[in-house]
Amino acid sequence: MAETVKGLLTFVASPAIGALSDASGRKLLFLACIVGTASPSIVLAISPDLTVYLVTSALSGALAATFPLAFAYISDLVPRTQRAAAFGVTVGLSLGLAFLIGPLLGALIEHATGSAQAVFDACLWVTAAN
Repeated sequence: MAETVKGLLTFVASPAIGALSDASGRKLLFLACIVGTASPSIVLAISPDLTVYLVTSALSGALAATFPLAFAYISDLVPRTQRAAAFGVTVGLSLGLAFLIGPLLGALIEHATGSAQAVFDACLWVTAAN
């Protein structure tokens, strides 16, 4: 249910966030979207209540426009002839590395500490560092 609400909120809010970023600038909205997208990880690390996490995860969909904003930012900065490569690096590198390295690091952290909570704590610090 939380993922359904998140997807619907993303579908509804992304065009509005895109239009707002065209009018007011992308940097502040991009930061807000990163914080909003990261908020479920932060909540999961600091709150033992799964309901709070699920609600936060669902509501984070309203600020899940990080890729559309990144693509708009790339379009603003990168010459037209180099955009395809820039888009490929953005999607391929970020998602590819995340799916490759994330589970491996999570397993290593859990194995080294014996605690699943340590994995969520590590996610909190990685999120904060970004």
